[in-house]
Amino acid sequence: MSSQVAAITALLLLLGVVVWLYVATRQTSSRIGQSAYGFGGDLRQRFVQVLFRVSIATALASLALHSANSATVFAAPLFDINPAVRNFALALALGGAALTLFGRSDMGRRWRVGVSGEAPDGLVTQGLFAYSRNPVFVGMIAVAAGSALAVPSLPMIAAAAAFAIACRLQVVDEERLLAVVFGGEYDRYRVAVRRWL
Repeated sequence: MSSQVAAITALLLLLGVVVWLYVATRQTSSRIGQSAYGFGGDLRQRFVQVLFRVSIATALASLALHSANSATVFAAPLFDINPAVRNFALALALGGAALTLFGRSDMGRRWRVGVSGEAPDGLVTQGLFAYSRNPVFVGMIAVAAGSALAVPSLPMIAAAAAFAIACRLQVVDEERLLAVVFGGEYDRYRVAVRRWL
């Protein structure tokens, strides 16, 4: 598989995940009668929001340029990837997308984006959340890492790193909220289930 085909594949996969999560957030907002989108409350949450948006926009732009065979020297892959490694990277991204979608589905009406003043009405501990406290973030990081490995340009590597940093910051903020809202129940869950894998 050529790097251009890999870029097209990664672009479609990333676009699919972004659109699906946007639709899921809108549907959840409709179901709960309030916004499930909670970014922007404090300076740290605004920073995380910007980091997520910039990393996703950078990855989409870089993949689109490479897909159209219009990548500048800056956006071109830094080195050639063995086809087997490229296939593995795309499989990692695809697996990450599946993990994201299944993890999001496990959350149902408790799905939130960002940390808002309104916490969900219950702690999600079933499905994938029985094995990882953050399967959606694990999946999204796998999409970012797999895409950056498949098309290892400077913008893709920077976008994947920025995305992983944003996920880490977001997880810490969410853990603080969950500890306050769910107290001992969350403490027991935190001890029993790993943060990532």
